[in-house]
Amino acid sequence: MSLIGPTGQAGAATLSVPSSYRTIGAAIAAARNGDTVSVSPGTYRENISIVGKRITVRSVSGPGVTVIAGNPGRTPVMIQNIPAGTMTLQGFRIVSGSAPSGQGGGITIANYASPTIRGNELVSNRSNDGAGILVYNNSHPTITGNNIHHNTAARFGGGVFAVINSNPKITGNTISSNRAYGGGGVYLENDVSRPSARSAPSVTGNKITSNVSSQAGGGIMLRTGVNAVIAKNTITGNSSPYGGGIEVETTGSTPRITGNVITGNSALTSAAWPGSGSGGGIAVFGWSRPIISHNSIIGNRTTRFGGGIVLAEGSVSTVNANNIAKNTVIDTGSGPGGGGIYLANSEATIQNNALRQNSAPLGGGVAFVGTGSLVLVNNTIVSNASRAGSAASGGGLFVAKKTSGKASIVNNIFTGNNNFQIFEMGEFATYSNNLITNSGNGMFYSFPAHTITDIRNFNGNPNIRLAVGNVGSAPAFVNAPAFDYRLTKGSPAVDAGRSTGAPLLDIRDLPRYGTRPDIGAFEYRP
Repeated sequence: MSLIGPTGQAGAATLSVPSSYRTIGAAIAAARNGDTVSVSPGTYRENISIVGKRITVRSVSGPGVTVIAGNPGRTPVMIQNIPAGTMTLQGFRIVSGSAPSGQGGGITIANYASPTIRGNELVSNRSNDGAGILVYNNSHPTITGNNIHHNTAARFGGGVFAVINSNPKITGNTISSNRAYGGGGVYLENDVSRPSARSAPSVTGNKITSNVSSQAGGGIMLRTGVNAVIAKNTITGNSSPYGGGIEVETTGSTPRITGNVITGNSALTSAAWPGSGSGGGIAVFGWSRPIISHNSIIGNRTTRFGGGIVLAEGSVSTVNANNIAKNTVIDTGSGPGGGGIYLANSEATIQNNALRQNSAPLGGGVAFVGTGSLVLVNNTIVSNASRAGSAASGGGLFVAKKTSGKASIVNNIFTGNNNFQIFEMGEFATYSNNLITNSGNGMFYSFPAHTITDIRNFNGNPNIRLAVGNVGSAPAFVNAPAFDYRLTKGSPAVDAGRSTGAPLLDIRDLPRYGTRPDIGAFEYRP
């Protein structure tokens, strides 16, 4: 006989704790499918297990006064074999759990379990993985409206950990001040033994703040085989040596990072990790193929590479329609770079972004180094700063000398950046239909061409790989001091772009129209 019967069956009962059953565990053991276990205020020192039962377990008065304090050595709450939509845990404070390897510090959801975890507080729990909540083995829970804070994982997922074909929906939670080796707030991975397999978890509408990872992914870490959706979250004040806000290392997976506010995160160098200090807002490594779109990536910092975003290790990224501002690479000298975006030994299409007031020694706005390829198209790159001193290495864009790959710079606005708007070490990139003003030390510098201050000496210059159709006039923004980079009717950027390769939409997802697209991120609208 199966333990699992139909939900909502006639005669569903409410089992009250402690008036009818002394413990939560006793009430769960007595409950039948469709029943509700109703728990009055109090502290319950027990480890409860819900296996195959379609029931609701909820507190009467909420997590402020209803506490599950599990005994050490086991997870306080174990949930297994639960079909989606049939079981809810709601309104508890789950505290001081201390679980062994393979179990979560507060809640363990495992083995084909898909409950709803709603309105709980998980605090001061510890485990190897998933100090707040661990999700394992084909489990697809909905985790919503919880406060998950001050939990500590020795390895991965200080707040939430999910692995092995598990697709949690993590929505509307506050995930704060958790700590882990990887993924201080959230850690998502599919199956490291099957790197081609894919899971599809989602993290939407959460506040992910002040989490710490000692290795990678202060706020969120995405690992092998995760086609995650990371959308409409506030990700702020998190820290890690790699990827202060988000670390992406998914071995060919295509996560979507969209509509998030990613601010005030930091990726600072750690003596334990040579080469650390990369990706203050987002770090992309490990052959990942993310789509990063419509995010506000503001005020993040890193020691060496990518104050806003770093794209490296063979990744292939699309970076579209983001607001990337006031991000900083802290180090000085001639090596660190990419105040807004740093691209190294990888491929990226970077389009429709507004990059302003970012700073780094090399490439205040964008730095492209090593091998790989860059398509930089229809971006507005304004008032960024290179801090390389007399080296003057590209307030807007820095392009290093390459041995392979390509750099195609098309339909961008470069203005108000300090030093040279563009600094290129060799004769590598092609420039078509950009608006480049003669501000700072000049519009362009390369070792073959030297300083160029007049657009007439830029277009057709034999010491540049290709430069055609570029414009040297002021862009005529609506209100540059207020960071309104829309174009006015008389702007020389209107209808002056190259159609080939231009995106069909602008930064606002409005169609580009006319015989030719406008230059920059914003298409003019009457």
